[in-house]
Amino acid sequence: MPNIFVKDFGISYYKRRNETLVFEHLNCSFANEKINAILGQSGSGKSTLLRAIAGLLSYAGDIYFDEQNINKVPPFKREIGYISQEYDLYSHLNVFDNIAYPLKVLNADSQEIKERVLEVAKQCQLEDCLFVKPKYLSGGQQQRVAIARAIVSDPEIILADEPTGNLDSRASIAVMEELKSIHEEGNTIIMVTHNPALTVYATRVINMLDGQINTDIKTVADQNLPQKIEVKRTRGKAKRSRKSNKGRKN
Repeated sequence: MPNIFVKDFGISYYKRRNETLVFEHLNCSFANEKINAILGQSGSGKSTLLRAIAGLLSYAGDIYFDEQNINKVPPFKREIGYISQEYDLYSHLNVFDNIAYPLKVLNADSQEIKERVLEVAKQCQLEDCLFVKPKYLSGGQQQRVAIARAIVSDPEIILADEPTGNLDSRASIAVMEELKSIHEEGNTIIMVTHNPALTVYATRVINMLDGQINTDIKTVADQNLPQKIEVKRTRGKAKRSRKSNKGRKN
């Protein structure tokens, strides 16, 4: 299982010729086989960081899986499963084909696809709705389809962006129990959430503020190391002009 290292990480966007920084020179890491919960107010950058680790955004700096720079790894070879808050299921495909999609991208043979889809569908309690379109499913069922799709290719790292954001309390517990089960099989999970109650499932809780890590705490869920991690904070200005972008990596 790889460790994830984020080095000199930066992302910004332009508005009215001013560059607004989301991150500047952020350095952090995520140890393997942990449930990392990232909390923060809207606009703190937590989902942006997750999307960058998933390879969905351009950024300055580097992100490493152990010694390998993620930018040098083809997307289909990245051992990452990504779970979106909005599910992002293909409405024209049934549950089976939604779950199977990553395996088809990897050119897996039909028998392997069938066996693996049935395996994760059972794990996520979806075996009774494999040939149903997503629009006929509840929010909790759609999120479980998204989870099944994320794990079907057996990735080492699961990234979950507000996995319970659109769910009621009962469905949220079911989804979190599923993620906990996946973690117990040895997977690393990085989860963005605005709900502090979900940190009961985490072995580590990171609070973000203005594009920086405000606090970083090992929780009592981590039996091996239940103490606070020291964090060095650096704060940058919120805005800068285009001229200050010289040398910045796209």
